[in-house]
Amino acid sequence: FFFAGTAASNMYLVPVENVASADIKGTSHHAQISDVAFPKGYSELFATCSSAEIRVWHSGTLQELMRIQVPNLECNCLVFPSCGTAILSGWSDGKIRSFKPQSGELKYVINEAHKLTGVGNSSGGVVPQNGVTSLCPTNDTRKLISGGADGKVRVWAVSKGQQVMLASMQEHKGPISSLVVNEDDSMCVSASADGSCIVWQLAGMMPYVRANALFAANFFKAALYGPQEAQLLT
Repeated sequence: FFFAGTAASNMYLVPVENVASADIKGTSHHAQISDVAFPKGYSELFATCSSAEIRVWHSGTLQELMRIQVPNLECNCLVFPSCGTAILSGWSDGKIRSFKPQSGELKYVINEAHKLTGVGNSSGGVVPQNGVTSLCPTNDTRKLISGGADGKVRVWAVSKGQQVMLASMQEHKGPISSLVVNEDDSMCVSASADGSCIVWQLAGMMPYVRANALFAANFFKAALYGPQEAQLLT
């Protein structure tokens, strides 16, 4: 026997006497990983996205459980809602796709969620992603917040039967790299490559307006609330 690896990141155990009966022993993505997500409060499995595919893995055995492919596109981001009943994903064609986590079957598609081509960076650099670049469901799973390479932050009311846009907010001058919502779903934070993080009001008398912002001379890649939500980690 000998091991053979392929350009598609597959590893085979090949018998010398019969090469045609090679047995696959391991597999992985063959391009860069765009996002990794765990279901809320559950660490037995996780999902990754790279190029035109999403893979679900078992944490204990590190074996691939399921693969979802959308040819000729690139999956930029993915996330599990808190109920764990879907895999929400953002794609380079500007669409949001929701898949069933056990079968990989398509549940729904939000068309034209964001523009295909980004607005660029304030520094003039090249935007590596197009379409939908970040997703964050609210904790009650009734809304979905999306960010795109067009710099827009959008809020969607999602249900089994329909998906409706509630608001579209644009103050960023660069692609959205990260979104996070607080525990009571009253605010969310968007981080952008334009060097800003904006806190958005999602509830109250004046929803879907900027509540606060911070600026720095760098590219924000991610933002998180601290344990007590008294700090913002970037």
